[in-house]
Amino acid sequence: MSRSRSRPARDLRPGLAVVGAGILAIALAQWLAPLGAPPLYDGVTTVAPYLWLLPPAGSAGGAMGAEGTAGVDNGKNRLIAIATPELQPQAQLFATPGTFSLPKGTTSIKLSIVPILPETLPADGHIEGNVYRISVTNQAGTALVAPASAEVTVGLRGPYTTANQVIAVNDGSGWRDLKTDNAGFAASYLAVVTGGGEYAMVAPGTGSPYPTATPVGGPAAGSAPASAGSSAGPSSSEVVPSIGEIGGSAAPSSAPVAIDTNSGGGPPVILIVAGLAVALVAVGIVLASRNRRRGPPPGRPPRYEGAHRR
Repeated sequence: MSRSRSRPARDLRPGLAVVGAGILAIALAQWLAPLGAPPLYDGVTTVAPYLWLLPPAGSAGGAMGAEGTAGVDNGKNRLIAIATPELQPQAQLFATPGTFSLPKGTTSIKLSIVPILPETLPADGHIEGNVYRISVTNQAGTALVAPASAEVTVGLRGPYTTANQVIAVNDGSGWRDLKTDNAGFAASYLAVVTGGGEYAMVAPGTGSPYPTATPVGGPAAGSAPASAGSSAGPSSSEVVPSIGEIGGSAAPSSAPVAIDTNSGGGPPVILIVAGLAVALVAVGIVLASRNRRRGPPPGRPPRYEGAHRR
């Protein structure tokens, strides 16, 4: 007696049909958005446009700042993490607990990041993007400093990926370049600092004329933000949203997130079609394999050939 093979072969048809549909979907996706090389899909990243204090033609304005406070425990500062509120923050400050030297009687630390127009410009290179005044003081307004070994870190994002650009600081004694590391996303960079000051991205060579604040009545450097605010649009109160208490267990997370801006792939619709195509092929293969093992459907007796009992 032998079992006919015609029934199992016919039961493979649903699975093969699904496989065929998947192959057609793959061909359609490749036709709509041809890829020269296999893409690496590691997530969809949205890089926010750079916001300028005084935007060049065709660029976005509305530069923002941030302000807040950090607590003090037993004469040591809590964790400090403050950043401007863009999707990819344009200016940030980080410090681990106990890094700043606190004057006696310090009960809290005041933090602020304000986009400003500088009163002076770097002698070497040109500023790209905004200048941010970062302030770290105690509740009495006394500026706080930290040793370089504490690795207090300033992060800045620039509008361009110009080669060899660095973070520079003007802490009252002129602009100087800082050892700068690339943060790896959206033209963002990091530098170790010892305190507050004016910070900016500086690139080699000459660039477009950069506007500076015009002091009225010879104000001190400490009053530059007010001068910049009155001559360049919104005041600091309009561009500095409060983010409240920062530090300790109540501190909001402001750690930088690595973002890959080189993700490949076509439009989202194409990605969906390609994903469905792969799923269809997988389902079709599973169905075909399962039907091959299962044999004829139950309830139908096999056909026997050859001798039969009487």
